Amino acid sequence: LSGGSFVVDMNSMTNDDIKNFKGKFLKHMKSDDFFAVAKYPTASFTISSVEEGDDGFSHVINGAMTIKDITKNIAVPANIKINGENVSIEGSAKIDRTDFGIKYGSGNFFKELTANKVIKDKFDMDISIVTR
Repeated sequence: LSGGSFVVDMNSMTNDDIKNFKGKFLKHMKSDDFFAVAKYPTASFTISSVEEGDDGFSHVINGAMTIKDITKNIAVPANIKINGENVSIEGSAKIDRTDFGIKYGSGNFFKELTANKVIKDKFDMDISIVTR
């Protein structure tokens, strides 16, 4: 694996955690307060390099993540398995939403927020890719 890219349809965003207000929560995530999906319907990741991993991961995938037309370099610890022409990639990275201009409810930007109103700045991005 030396390169590649993928595009995420932001309209495909789902909520598996919050049971109450599930629709309302997703609508808010897609709103201008967060991912502004109407204006930015896709996000993308372009691989720049792949190196040997550590901490139980076979590799680290380095690349450029673009959300809301803002691009930042990130590293994704992953397990990559190659079997003939088939490749499987499983990885996860913590992404800081404020790096992409998503500041709503961030305690780092809104110091007056009480603890129960602060929203965590980092979210998990899980990657599962299988080629055949």
